[in-house]
Amino acid sequence: MNRMMRIGTVAAALTVVPVLAAAHRASPADEPSGGAMFLADGVRIRSCPSTSCGVKGLGYRSHAVGWYCGEVQNAFAHIYDFTTGVDGWAATQYLSYYCD
Repeated sequence: MNRMMRIGTVAAALTVVPVLAAAHRASPADEPSGGAMFLADGVRIRSCPSTSCGVKGLGYRSHAVGWYCGEVQNAFAHIYDFTTGVDGWAATQYLSYYCD
């Protein structure tokens, strides 16, 4: 019986680990040096600065966003969405961005 209690305790402890890992959002390797905000809801965050690139996530006005200063290509700005943990490119027409 004592052995079964230990196995149950270990199993319960192991089930908590994925929940804690999912709750933590990773920061980008290189922190954005500027700030940004989405001017609309549902802005597509893409994997590269083109409409032909895949969508990694969606940005909303309520999200906290950073901008990698100077990184603008093809009317897309390189951003990091701190709310969702998505690093990618968003169309500049849907962003207000600045350098600190």
